[in-house]
Amino acid sequence: MKILVIHNSVAGKKRKVVRTARRILQNFDYDWVETNKNGDYLEKIDGKIYNRVVVFGGDGTVHQTVNWILKNNYDLVLGVVPVGSANLLAKSFKIPSNVGLALDLALTGETETIDVGLINKEKYFIIAAGLGYDAWVIKNTKRAWKRLFGFFAYTISAWHGLFHLRETNFSFTIDGQRVQHHAKTVFIMNFGKFLGFGLGPDFSYNDGCFSLAVVRTVKPIDYVRMLGRLIGRKFNWEKRLDYYKFKRLQINYDKNILLQVDGEGWQAGSPIEIEVAKQKLKVVTR
Repeated sequence: MKILVIHNSVAGKKRKVVRTARRILQNFDYDWVETNKNGDYLEKIDGKIYNRVVVFGGDGTVHQTVNWILKNNYDLVLGVVPVGSANLLAKSFKIPSNVGLALDLALTGETETIDVGLINKEKYFIIAAGLGYDAWVIKNTKRAWKRLFGFFAYTISAWHGLFHLRETNFSFTIDGQRVQHHAKTVFIMNFGKFLGFGLGPDFSYNDGCFSLAVVRTVKPIDYVRMLGRLIGRKFNWEKRLDYYKFKRLQINYDKNILLQVDGEGWQAGSPIEIEVAKQKLKVVTR
């Protein structure tokens, strides 16, 4: 087995991570690649010569790697060692936060084939995309905060965004059916569990469908109440949330708002089109 290792050079405790990784990988045939600011570190790499790619980084590095795999039609298994500020994919699969344990799993763990989303026939994503509140939080969380506080840095922007974000008129075409909502936030999700609590009912990452959650107009205090109901899994009681399952989705909106794809900000105007590719990507899980 030949392995491609991708290491995010600004994520985690670099020296300790590299030392641990090199020790575990010494008996494997592997190539090591460092990320860069330009994001072109994979352009000249031929993925056909590898069987597996292991990513040391957060969701952003995973997102870049997934797009490289799928756009080039490489038959690669993806393993993840979570060392970034946001590791939602790793948390969804209960991948250990310990570098050594996570790398052992990435090299020897079981493989599942999961669904992926394709937005505007241009960008793949595997975790989630969002319009509105979550995209605003991601954009306004400073890199220096993330280095100091990790994932908790996002809570600073999250609180600030509750008082500054305005509502938008959305029109959705969901597998041919049209619905409209006046909302602050729109989530498109492959995984329904983040940070230990569920975001909705009936989620599956390999059933050929994604989930759409629309958060209708709410006051700041309503987010606290909503969070309590989600933690208690009382999804049907939360009247400010509407859930839909889809294979194809088009979103039209009436003003310029922020978009995030797998935790990365992205510029895209209305309309946005999303289609689900069933069981498209091989991922190492527990």
